[in-house]
Amino acid sequence: MEQVDLKIFADYHQVFPADEHDDGFSPEWSEKELENMAAASENTVILCPVRAMAVPVRVEIHAAEPSADLENWDHVVECSISSPTGRLSICGCTGAIEAWLTVEPGCYRIKMLYAGLDTLSNSGLDGNDCYQIVLWPGPCRPLQVVKRWTRKN
Repeated sequence: MEQVDLKIFADYHQVFPADEHDDGFSPEWSEKELENMAAASENTVILCPVRAMAVPVRVEIHAAEPSADLENWDHVVECSISSPTGRLSICGCTGAIEAWLTVEPGCYRIKMLYAGLDTLSNSGLDGNDCYQIVLWPGPCRPLQVVKRWTRKN
């Protein structure tokens, strides 16, 4: 397993894993994508943190699907990303690329895990939220919410 811990400025509540030659994906942000807190195209995935601030993001690359204990996660989304170049970037919406990951070219499953979502301050600027992106080789499949978080009022 390869792992990298990042602090990414999630401007516009977006963090992007994308192939080096991403497809310029810019979703229409319907209620569905907003509720899913994620969107995906063939070569780009968008994880949507609850804060538009610098947030902690751990990225893990595995050789096969890792076991997952979802108990400590508030929200979990799975989808796929194709990396024909074998180079994936991780960045915020308007920021610089925070990391380059080298993988074998092909299709990868991505599990995006969100925790601490209920720790967001009233201002929306502070919180103990954290995010994890887990990748492994696997067949391409559409985005699905595995565990859905419901905002507490």
